[in-house]
Amino acid sequence: MDPSDAHEVAAAMELARLDLEEFEQTESSPETPAETTVTDKFAFAFDIDGVLIRGGRPIPEAVEAMKVLNGKNPHGIKM
Repeated sequence: MDPSDAHEVAAAMELARLDLEEFEQTESSPETPAETTVTDKFAFAFDIDGVLIRGGRPIPEAVEAMKVLNGKNPHGIKM
């Protein structure tokens, strides 16, 4: 590596370090979130094999998850 190449690499690394520091400072300062709206138009999709059933038998945790989605949750909300 030529001495001029080493200098360019060192300068590029320093610029990258400064960019990272600036990014971290930006990320740590709290910002007001954008206004959001609530919607009831959403869906859940599952890969059934190995997620809901295994070998033709329901996975116990999947049964519980489906109950929660169907309204058996602390808020009684069907999802």
